[in-house]
Amino acid sequence: MSEKKPKGRVVAFRVSEDEFATHAEKQPASGLTMSAYLRRVFLEGEVTIVPPSKNQERLLFLYNKSSNNLNQLAHRINQAQRGEIISEKLYRNLANQLIAIRELLLSGIQNVD
Repeated sequence: MSEKKPKGRVVAFRVSEDEFATHAEKQPASGLTMSAYLRRVFLEGEVTIVPPSKNQERLLFLYNKSSNNLNQLAHRINQAQRGEIISEKLYRNLANQLIAIRELLLSGIQNVD
């Protein structure tokens, strides 16, 4: 992955409705936010659109469905530990399991075709 650099400058310019419409039609297929899409067009001159594979689409669907549940689990584990409902040992065990799930999810996205 590329290193994130702090963005300290704002670049603003006006375009015609037709110019904007051209990019507004292309941006969703790029998988980028409008800001990221326009930044890439401005800095690199064009954006190569690579449609996501079926495997990537399926993974993203499954990840989106599971992410809310995982966040709820993490929240409940933290509450239980703060309320001294579960022991420190159990808390660490559960937190490590959630970290392992996160690592598996990240490796799945990085290794998708």
